[in-house]
Amino acid sequence: MKINHQLLKEIAQTANLANIVGGGISAFTEKVQEVKDGYLLEVSMPSLSPDAYHLKIKNNVLMVVTTLSVTNHIDSDDERTANPALLRTFPIPNFIDVENIQARYEGNSLKIFAPFNQLGKNFEKDIDIQYF
Repeated sequence: MKINHQLLKEIAQTANLANIVGGGISAFTEKVQEVKDGYLLEVSMPSLSPDAYHLKIKNNVLMVVTTLSVTNHIDSDDERTANPALLRTFPIPNFIDVENIQARYEGNSLKIFAPFNQLGKNFEKDIDIQYF
């Protein structure tokens, strides 16, 4: 018997959506760790495909949004609808270089690197005092 992996994935996504709509939660993990030049945020929702993740920065807040795409066969046409699955927010401290935040999908998780800016760890500066 041949296993249709795409069908199994769609069934899992539909079950995940039904669980969320019914007030349940979806398996979600997050891990934040400080690395040499910044912070590494790793988020994972194993039942989602890589293109289900969306990132946005607004008002110094990083938003991780995931959507479930469900195929609906009501009128014999393939209708795909995107339904929100998760919205997670992370405040961005002032010592993070917002312009250079990067993300990549690797394995089964999304890895977001937020580098330190000049105000990061070990920043030191003497300030001259002006006399009037």
